[in-house]
Amino acid sequence: LRKRHWEVQAGFDLVPVGDFTFYDHMLDMSFTLGNKPQRVAGFHGHGLDNYFRVARGRSIAVGDDHAACCGGGSAGGMTKWFDTNYHYIVPEFTAATSFTLDASRLLGQLAEARAQGVPAKPVIVGPVTYLALGKAK
Repeated sequence: LRKRHWEVQAGFDLVPVGDFTFYDHMLDMSFTLGNKPQRVAGFHGHGLDNYFRVARGRSIAVGDDHAACCGGGSAGGMTKWFDTNYHYIVPEFTAATSFTLDASRLLGQLAEARAQGVPAKPVIVGPVTYLALGKAK
């Protein structure tokens, strides 16, 4: 799908890469920076499941085998992106927040684009925007 869309944009000086998201770009940046809420930090399952756990929350059935390590959790808070009707998951910060970069998703897409000869321009939320729109707990 990406390849087909990049082919459509072949005449552009620069083509956006990393502009697709499963939920929103702020949540993508939280995962890129390793800034996951404490309530999902101990989850041992697939990373995409953890991503949607932050986005949508998850209930747990009583007696579930994974209740101790992967139990339910509330979704992240949402708010409007400036004055638009677009909502995003608000990054959460505490005094103990530390960041651990995992840019593999974006770097993989950039490598894929370059291999196809696409003049790629990465799409990311900037650090000032990310911090300014987050919430201290």
